[in-house]
Amino acid sequence: MCDFSLEAMRSRPARVGDLLVTASLGEHDTIGLVSPDDPSVAVCMMPGSRLKVTGGISEALREEMHISPNDRATFTQRQDVKPGENYRDGVHFDCHLADVIVLFQDLLAGVELEVLTVPSEAAMAPAERVLEDA
Repeated sequence: MCDFSLEAMRSRPARVGDLLVTASLGEHDTIGLVSPDDPSVAVCMMPGSRLKVTGGISEALREEMHISPNDRATFTQRQDVKPGENYRDGVHFDCHLADVIVLFQDLLAGVELEVLTVPSEAAMAPAERVLEDA
């Protein structure tokens, strides 16, 4: 639910209706999701969660990635992570080919997203559940 390098950070699961922003987190400057109200806590997505871009996309990013405000995407994790690669969290935009995954690292900080849907936690395997600080 969160990239490998964010597993040591305080985190919470995403909730429907969350307004989130991509931000540089942790000592490795991993791009992850946070709530603007509490940027010290990583917000972790479940694979299959649906998101909508609400803002923060630079003109360069619009041109390079062919995305714009109101585009919708599905959160996913790359399965083909090779040794030395640290990032797996990303999204598949509805406007892209099915096999194109845009990593959060490539979106850069400042992209604003709204959580539209989150799959049922009952559908998650126990190993995928995130531990939260008490």
